Amino acid sequence: TFSLSILGDKWKFSNSVSRRICQRFAKSPTRYTDLNDATDEDSFWMERVVLQGAFFPQGVTYLNVFEMKYRTMMFDVANSDDMFGYIHSNSQTGEIASIGTLCKVTDRQLLEDGRQYISLEGVSRFRVTKILKTLPYILAEVEPNYMDDVVDEAVADKIERETYDALKYYIRLMRTYEANKETVVSIATKRNRPTLNRSTIDNSKRRTDFSFSLANMIQMTQPRESQLLLQTTNVIKRLQVQKVILTQASELIAQQLMDLNVLTAERRDAIKLRSINEDYDEDILPADFIEQEVTVEKDEWDISNIE
Repeated sequence: TFSLSILGDKWKFSNSVSRRICQRFAKSPTRYTDLNDATDEDSFWMERVVLQGAFFPQGVTYLNVFEMKYRTMMFDVANSDDMFGYIHSNSQTGEIASIGTLCKVTDRQLLEDGRQYISLEGVSRFRVTKILKTLPYILAEVEPNYMDDVVDEAVADKIERETYDALKYYIRLMRTYEANKETVVSIATKRNRPTLNRSTIDNSKRRTDFSFSLANMIQMTQPRESQLLLQTTNVIKRLQVQKVILTQASELIAQQLMDLNVLTAERRDAIKLRSINEDYDEDILPADFIEQEVTVEKDEWDISNIE
């Protein structure tokens, strides 16, 4: 097990909203690993971390690695390609999901007591095809690059823009409250969002990346909900669910803000119309990160600085 914290802003929704989300996937049960699946020729070996919730590509998070078997795994990962799998497990049955996220370690801090703080980012999805061993940690054969299906481009473009409009509306509502006035979308969402000048890139891949960037900004109340969003290969369905989440959450937030006399009905409607009718979004975007060199002044009393 791990002590897990999420880097970045997360929005947690009520159980009633969560139940409606699951109803959207009522005919899509969580898929768990079949240990008798045939091995695919394109599979490769992968160390995996088993956690209760799902984690999405395009996401960034930290892990506090303290259990000995996972210290061993991280040592092995560090001596290969710094890649490993992050996968959902059922806390009731111990089953592991068949679809997980390939992660890349981006930074690590070794502590004196043997623990490690690991910074990682989600890269892509994979499908487990075979469990190779379970001790000291799980090693599995996986099918990499588990992709979304091809969908109707016009339909996908329409629902994506509607979902982004819903996101703009939600963020702007949040910003009306003093404590949340600095709220912005994540860096990944900014990078993958739908804009008018996307003709030179692969929109289908960018759209999938956008849906996962948004999924990382939403904290579901039940791990199963996150896993359903991760495992579906229909980006339209994923975006539709996210639009429902944002729309219903916005209704709840708007009502709360009006009850607090922070927001009027007129201002709420104006924010909503602006979010739907205007492409402008600079007010909800994070600033571009620019690495700056830090100049350290010489200490005139340090003899090593004497020329």
